[in-house]
Amino acid sequence: MNGGRPLTANGDGSDTNCLTVMGQALGYKEMMMKGNRMMKGNRVMMIGFMVMMAIFVSSLPGYGFDLWPDTGQAKCYDDTVEISCPQSGEPFYGQDAQYSGPSRSYTKLGQGDVELPDSATYADGWIMTRDNVTGLIWEMKTDDNTIHDKDNTYTWCDSNPATNGGNAGTCGTDTDTEDFISALNTVDFGGHHDWRLPGIKELSSLTDSSIPDPGPAIDATYFPDTVASLYWSSTTYAYETYYAWRVFFGNGGVDYYLYKSDSYHVRAVRGGQSQAAYTDNNDGTVTDTSTGLMWQKCSMGQIWNGATNGCDGTAQAYDWQTALMQSENLSLAGHGDWRLPSRHELQSLEDYARADTSTGSAYFPGSSSLDYWSSTSSATYAGGAWVVHFNFGFVSYTNKSTNNDVRAVRGGLTIPIVGDWDGDGSDDVGLFSGSRFRLDDDEDGVADEVVAFGTGTDTPVIGDWNGDGVDDIGVFRGAERKFYLDSNRDGVADSTVTIGRLSDLPVVGDWDSDGVDDIGVFRPSVRRYYMDYNEDGIHDRAVTIGRLGDISLAGDWDGDGVDSIGVFRPDNKRFYLDDDDDGIHDHAQSFGRSTDLPIVGDWDGDGDDDIGVYRPSTNTFYLDENFDTIAETVVAME
Repeated sequence: MNGGRPLTANGDGSDTNCLTVMGQALGYKEMMMKGNRMMKGNRVMMIGFMVMMAIFVSSLPGYGFDLWPDTGQAKCYDDTVEISCPQSGEPFYGQDAQYSGPSRSYTKLGQGDVELPDSATYADGWIMTRDNVTGLIWEMKTDDNTIHDKDNTYTWCDSNPATNGGNAGTCGTDTDTEDFISALNTVDFGGHHDWRLPGIKELSSLTDSSIPDPGPAIDATYFPDTVASLYWSSTTYAYETYYAWRVFFGNGGVDYYLYKSDSYHVRAVRGGQSQAAYTDNNDGTVTDTSTGLMWQKCSMGQIWNGATNGCDGTAQAYDWQTALMQSENLSLAGHGDWRLPSRHELQSLEDYARADTSTGSAYFPGSSSLDYWSSTSSATYAGGAWVVHFNFGFVSYTNKSTNNDVRAVRGGLTIPIVGDWDGDGSDDVGLFSGSRFRLDDDEDGVADEVVAFGTGTDTPVIGDWNGDGVDDIGVFRGAERKFYLDSNRDGVADSTVTIGRLSDLPVVGDWDSDGVDDIGVFRPSVRRYYMDYNEDGIHDRAVTIGRLGDISLAGDWDGDGVDSIGVFRPDNKRFYLDDDDDGIHDHAQSFGRSTDLPIVGDWDGDGDDDIGVYRPSTNTFYLDENFDTIAETVVAME
C-alpha cells in the first residue's frame, strides 16, 4: 500500500496510460515463448503470450538444460576466508549465497514410481530418486554387489552413430556403459525401459557446491553410496572424440580428460532430454527461454553496437571481487539488477556439441575463449571461485586474484499469478518461479504459502477446480498439450486433461457459471478461443476475436458469474474486453508502463474483474479497482 494516496500505474503520480505485452525485465521474447502466464480464480484471466520471434533450438546431447537447481552454496567468502554476507554496496556483495536459485528438492521412489517418505530406506523399496526441479529420475547406487553397486566401473561405449559424437568408444561384453544401460532396460528397472547415460549438464546438476573435498559433492541423504570419484556422462568431447565428459564428485569439477577406454563410475537417468532456446532481444541482451535467464550479450568491457547488433571492443578481465562489483553496477537495456551468474547458471550457456568457443554462436559474438567468473566460491578453498572455460567447457575453480572475463546475468523465470488464495471473495497476488507457487494471502508482499508443483518450464494456471470458493493451482505442459490440476494445493496433480494442438496456449475460466473453473486453449494463428466446459478434452464452444498478434485474456468483466474473453493489443497497449463472447469488444482500457505485465483480478471483491500490472524490475503489483488508470493498491513482493 502507499499510505492511502492512490498511485498511478507509474507509481510516481503520473500516468502514461500504456501497458506492454511483455516486461523487458524478464525478457520480451522469453515471456512470449512461455505462453499464457496469468490466471485469476473464479473469474480467471489468462494472458496468452504468443511466439512472435523465431528462436534457435538445439537438442544435441549436453547442449542445454531447462532448469538448474540452486548450487547449494549458503555461505559467503572474501578472497581468503568465510565472512558474514555483505550488504549491497559493500565489498564482495553479489556472490552466489545472496541470490538463491530454485531450491533443491528430491523425492524417493520405489518400483513403478511409487513415492516414498523421506525416511524410506533400501529395505522399504527405495530404488530411485526424482529431482523435483529438473524432473529427472536417477538410479540409486547400492553396496550389495549387484549391478547397482557403487564400486562398479565401465568403459565408455555408445554404438549409435547418431549419439556417440563420432566415436563409439570402447565396447566390450558386460564391461561398458552401453551394456550397463541395456541391462537396466532389459529388466524394466523401476518399471521403465528408457534408462540412459546422463548428458554432462544433467550430471553436473547433481553437484552440491556447499560440500568441500573430499566430498562426495552431492546430497548424500538422497544419493547415498556415491563414490567421491569420476562418473561418466553421455557427452563426447567434440574436439577430440576419443574423450568423453565426466564429473568428479570429490568436488564437483567437470572436464573431459578421460579416454573412453578408461573405466569409471556410472549413474543412470531417465526423463526428458534437455534443450536450449535463445532469443536475441536486440538491445544488448539475450534471453534463454528454457531457463528464463537474461544474459549480457557482450562480455564485460565490450560495447554493444545497436547498428550491427554486435559487440565492439575487447573484453576486460577482472579479479573476482571486481567481477562481482562490475556485474552489480551494470546498467543495460533499462535494467539495473544485473549480477554475476552462479556456477550452474554459467554452465547452462555451454554448447558441448561445438569443438571450440562453446558459448553462444551468433547469440554471443566475440566471446573470449578464456575462463569466465561465476559467483560461486570453492567450498574447499575459500581463496578460489568456480570458472567456466568457454573454449573447451571445463568447470573448475581458480584463485580469486586471477583476472578472468565476465558476462552478467539477471532474472530467472518469475511469473505473476493472481487468485483468491483464502476464499474471502477478493483476489490476491503471488509469483511462480522454479516450479514454486508463492501465494500472498493478505497483499503484504510476503508469501504466506509456498507450494512446489510442476517444472520450471510449465505454464502456471490458477482456478477453483472443485468449487469450494478457494483458488487452486495447476500447470499446463505445452509439449504434452496437457493441464495438470492440483485441487488442494498439496503439490500432487488430482486430474489431468489433454486438449488442443501443440501451438495452442492455455486459458482458464468458469465458462458455464457453475462455480467451478474450466479449461480451454487459445489458438493464436486463427485468434480463436476453444472452451471446454466439462474437462473432457473436447471444446464445447469456439469464439474468434481480435487481430493477429493480440494476446488472450479471460475474466468476468460484467459481474454476471460467467467468465468472458478479451484480448490485449501490443501495438496500442490496450485491453479489449468482450462481455458476452460475441467476438466484439464492449469496452477498452489502458494502464501501466511499457515494461509492465498485464494482470486481471477482482481486487475489491465486488464480483467483477479489474485490471492491473506487474512491474518485474521491482516485483511490484499495481492494482486498479475501478478502471480509472489509478493504482488503488500497490504490492511489492519480497
